[in-house]
Amino acid sequence: MNRALLRKYIQEDLGSDPKAQPIIREHLDELVNELYEAIGRDAAADFVWNSSTRENFFEDLRRTLYRGRSIAELPLTQVHWQLASMDRATLFTTNFDPLLELARYRMNGGSSDDPDFAPYRSAHSPRLGTELDPQKVYHVHGWIDPDGICGGSFVLTESQYFELFSRQGQRPNQILDYVLTSGGAVLILGMSLADVNLRRHLYLRSRNRISDSTEIYAVLRVHGRELLDTYQTLHWANQGVRVVFIREYHEVPRLLRDIKFGLPHDPAAPLPWMSQTLDWVQRNLPMDVIFSDKWQVKARSALLQLLSTLRESFAIPQNETVQATLLGQVSLQEIAVFAETRHASNGREARQYAQQFRLRVSGGFAQGVAGVAFSQGKLFEVLDDPDVADQNFTSEMKQFYASRGLRNWRSLIAIPILEMSDRLPVAVVALSSNFPEPFWSRFEQRDAAYRTQMIEAVDLTVREIFGDQTVGNHRTIKAER
Repeated sequence: MNRALLRKYIQEDLGSDPKAQPIIREHLDELVNELYEAIGRDAAADFVWNSSTRENFFEDLRRTLYRGRSIAELPLTQVHWQLASMDRATLFTTNFDPLLELARYRMNGGSSDDPDFAPYRSAHSPRLGTELDPQKVYHVHGWIDPDGICGGSFVLTESQYFELFSRQGQRPNQILDYVLTSGGAVLILGMSLADVNLRRHLYLRSRNRISDSTEIYAVLRVHGRELLDTYQTLHWANQGVRVVFIREYHEVPRLLRDIKFGLPHDPAAPLPWMSQTLDWVQRNLPMDVIFSDKWQVKARSALLQLLSTLRESFAIPQNETVQATLLGQVSLQEIAVFAETRHASNGREARQYAQQFRLRVSGGFAQGVAGVAFSQGKLFEVLDDPDVADQNFTSEMKQFYASRGLRNWRSLIAIPILEMSDRLPVAVVALSSNFPEPFWSRFEQRDAAYRTQMIEAVDLTVREIFGDQTVGNHRTIKAER
């Protein structure tokens, strides 16, 4: 973001000089990168701050952050939803955007494209010993919305950080002091711990040997080198911080879910949230409805339409056979096929199939790709690896699969459908391909965007199948070719 601010300033500064046009055309990026490296990240923002009017600076910041998108177009990720569902936690952010407020607004039933965020945000430090508003998101460094409205104590530039060092009474310092000393547990998420003011507060806390009931944890990505991670753990332990390592960022929603609901003592036992998802399925998707002739026709038709949409949107070749299967929870620790595109089944046949073949789901023991996706609440895929695809299958399950000719694919991707205010898995859609390198592995430079569009298409299809039983606000999003 700071680099983009610097680029925009230099481009506009040189733009009024006709002699500088060749520099802009040929050397702008090189000049920006060299200046950025020469003066540093925070100083780059300082340079723009001191060289612009305040109105121009915030306008450039707004354009850099949102790139012309309105609030309705902002991308809420699964992490935003999961954080917003942490109803017994207070959220503090150093980000300038309103994504956490937007997630809480949507989860509370809000549907306006121009929401009022006032009930969901604050820039003031809570008082020690006072009750916190669980709906609030506290902005440590202020905020700026897509419409340009700003609030709070803005902190971005180097000089603004220097001001925090010299004036402990400033609001960002008060908020950080509250977070780190008010008791309970603190989870630092989505930060590299490079924020110099946060590091200063941790240092002062450690130097002054502040002993309180606050336990501080930080989620960091593992480097993969055991000794490096060991030394890093030791360093942060000296600052009073316990490190929680993850391998990939998509593990964060599951981590938050485990924090909220807890883990079973026995890894093979059901996860604590699974009773809630089973209740939801039994209430909204009773088995006599799922395994009726009418529902089976409706579900298979919608899944076939999904395949048609995916084939057209992503130019899937005709010789690549793609199938879709919808699975849902049928017992506390089992999911089964609700509907699929491979076979047209009446209600009785579908019920019989669901009784004969089920996948176990749990925290430490899940069967198959769909079982893992459901248990972890995240996308899971296998490319041309039948052993991983059949993980934890019994010999009877493998024989059943073979006898029905169900292994007519090479690759599989399973996408969980998340529902309820807690964003818990209530179903899984598995897409299979007869290619060892299926269409979803060939997105190349547009991988993130196209996968998002694929997941949205799957999610919208399932909500169409489920009908009016589901909750939440959703928009139709067209996939790009």
